[in-house]
Amino acid sequence: MKEYEKLTLLREINVACGVYFLHFRCIFAFKGLMGLSFLRNNVFLYPSFALYVTLISTILFFSNHCTWFDYRLSRLVQHDICVNSPLQKNLVYTYNEGFYFWKKLNFQGEGIFFMNAIGLLLLQFEEIRSRSIKVWEAIPEEMLHWKPDEEALTCAEMIRHLLEAEFLFHHVLIGRGGKGLVNLDNPFEAKEFISVEDELKFAKPFRERFLEYIQTLDAHDLENIEIDLIDEGGYMKQLGAMLVRIAYHESVHTGQLLDYMRTMRITRPKIWD
Repeated sequence: MKEYEKLTLLREINVACGVYFLHFRCIFAFKGLMGLSFLRNNVFLYPSFALYVTLISTILFFSNHCTWFDYRLSRLVQHDICVNSPLQKNLVYTYNEGFYFWKKLNFQGEGIFFMNAIGLLLLQFEEIRSRSIKVWEAIPEEMLHWKPDEEALTCAEMIRHLLEAEFLFHHVLIGRGGKGLVNLDNPFEAKEFISVEDELKFAKPFRERFLEYIQTLDAHDLENIEIDLIDEGGYMKQLGAMLVRIAYHESVHTGQLLDYMRTMRITRPKIWD
């Protein structure tokens, strides 16, 4: 990560923590409480907690202990604050329109993990795809063109369908509807299915662009951008809902392939790691 990106990250952390600190000082000043706010799950939460977070995150980041984060500050309004042992993984919510983060601290200071709505979506897509690949690669090559009946897709056709659909969905999102497919050159149409490995290699650049597109979004986009598929599917969805639907689409077909494998009486992979 470049130096200016580090500085941008730390500035955003400090801004969010400053809002958090002032918010709680105002709340507890009325109660005459400047230190202890309340006790929950045997942990004391202080108004100065945000300053602690800023200090620790800065130290860990510059000492290379911050292993992964997503620094986009999503405007998520949460209803509660829950802090457990600082030696375990903790999910911390703020009352204000700030951020939430996954805090993982131990005596070695493993780091602070930041995740917002975009981070969760990316994780969802990565988790689903990793399990899909386990299933695809477990199908014997000689069984890839098997199908349960004449009207069904073969295993190979279903794998192609998923990879191609993600490419098409990406352009639907960019065009905010079916118009994104107008005059689109579909590279999958002329390609012959050779193997699972070949399909994944071919689809890799399109997959990367799709994930990069998601990274450009923020919480406001998820709620306010609408995808118009009235003519194609009879519905209009918020961008966030559409992304969830795209992920679910792959999950459904992966489940179908597992059923195919059961019917073929071949060993099914353990996808729940």
